[in-house]
Amino acid sequence: DTASLNGVVRDPGGAVIRDAKVELTNADKKSVQNSRSNGEGVYIFPFLLPGSYTLTVEAPGFKTYKQSSLILETAQRATADVQLTIGEAQETVFVTGDRILLNENDGSVGAVIDRTLIENVPLNGRSLQALFTLVPGVTQVATGIIPDTTNGTIIVNGQRAQSNQFMVDGASANVSAGKGPTVSPNVPTMNALGGTQSMSTIDELQEFKVLTSTYSAEYGTSPGGQFLLTTRSGNNQLHGSAYEFLRNEAFNANDWFANNSGFRKGALRQNLFGGTLGGPVVLPHIYNGHEKTFFFTSFEDLQLITPKTQIMNVPSLTLRNTAYSALQPVLNSFPLPEKDLGNGVGTYTLHASQPSAIYTGAGRLDHVFSSGLHGFARYTRSASNTSGLSTNTVFANTYSEISSQSLTTGLTLVP
Repeated sequence: DTASLNGVVRDPGGAVIRDAKVELTNADKKSVQNSRSNGEGVYIFPFLLPGSYTLTVEAPGFKTYKQSSLILETAQRATADVQLTIGEAQETVFVTGDRILLNENDGSVGAVIDRTLIENVPLNGRSLQALFTLVPGVTQVATGIIPDTTNGTIIVNGQRAQSNQFMVDGASANVSAGKGPTVSPNVPTMNALGGTQSMSTIDELQEFKVLTSTYSAEYGTSPGGQFLLTTRSGNNQLHGSAYEFLRNEAFNANDWFANNSGFRKGALRQNLFGGTLGGPVVLPHIYNGHEKTFFFTSFEDLQLITPKTQIMNVPSLTLRNTAYSALQPVLNSFPLPEKDLGNGVGTYTLHASQPSAIYTGAGRLDHVFSSGLHGFARYTRSASNTSGLSTNTVFANTYSEISSQSLTTGLTLVP
């Protein structure tokens, strides 16, 4: 899920420049990586975190070249060629403005959804499925259309729902697609309501890339789409956020069926709240982690109560009165009918509330050991449950509970 940057260093005549010093600085963390152009004038920086970078190139007899605001995206293979100008090394040529970094290394087809779009698009339930479908070829299928699928099923270019691979910070986020020992782990980790908070919350996510076809064999595992999610990490400034989204029956009209049966408005209450905090790890008088050690934490809690009005069949009064005495206690255990259908069956309108809850917490720690060595660790825990009326059985309740935990660690060494 990391990016890479490469290019060729040339002089004004187009000849390659060997052994030029190339430096890449992360704009947020101020961490620096160094490289040198080889005999063909080529430099390369692999395994880069998505973000904004500054590229600096120096060579004897040439002015220093400096290009800022190079934006690298998840899984991007970017190329940025450099042409130096003859002059003193103390002189610097600043290149400003946005530079489009082209992928000249493979023929993969896909799209990146960045942090700007993630922050500004309203999402029902703050789950990622709606953002996934912004990528061409990606669709979301309603529950029940495909057998044995769950809420939030994603289809890519007509492939099976179980053919997609989901990765968070380079580690698989897939779980078993069905029952039994023979199934493969081919569906994303979902919560009890069918959301993607188990993988990452909206405010924890930096960006994601979806590869839909002709991607490199390094991804493998599944023939469908490759969903590469990158979570946020801290930087040199302390940042935080807090939010709450509210829904309440006080803002809504009554359900038609409930109103028709004489019920008042049912409880519809949704409180979705959370927050984030990230920055450098600083222990006063003990440790200063600026430009070296960073943390990022997030949590999100959803408390939801939804009303449900359901018309059910119950024994009619006639059936209750004419049945054998041994059966009457069983028939009378059902609620009294509101309407007699004339065939021993009556209808009863059941009005109930269905509670649900989701809690997700995550923490990430990044550390820069040297210019060529950095690592991270991320832990996340998600717990969710939902209950309600069964649509198949009279007066039966359903209850689902899903919990997941994941620990991801990574160490990157560039000699």
